[in-house]
Amino acid sequence: MKPYSIDLRKRVVDAYARGEGTKKVLAERFLVSLSSVVRWIRDHRATGSVAPKPNRGGTSRTIVKEEDKDFLLQWYSQNPDATYEEVAEHFSKEYGRPVARSTMGAAVLRLGITRKKRRSARPNATLRK
Repeated sequence: MKPYSIDLRKRVVDAYARGEGTKKVLAERFLVSLSSVVRWIRDHRATGSVAPKPNRGGTSRTIVKEEDKDFLLQWYSQNPDATYEEVAEHFSKEYGRPVARSTMGAAVLRLGITRKKRRSARPNATLRK
């Protein structure tokens, strides 16, 4: 989600400084949340600025290298009925990096490997090509 404009932030803080209403009234008037108004006023008092903080980014992906991707493609060609838990366990042993089941699922989807398997089903005898 994009941050609110600096112009809007300044108008809210200036209106509060002029005493045009409480934080709640200003939130309703400018159609923003109360927590945003509180944060903008607090930040303005602390730093003198209402500019949004920079995006800190997120956590980096665990499976990014080509060798990781090659490993997954090879593993699924040899073990088409393997669960994400099994692949994650084998990957962790092979590369020495712990990997969660959800991380393995996201990596498989990014590679375009589609699967619809049930644990109770018998293993598939034919391999995909």
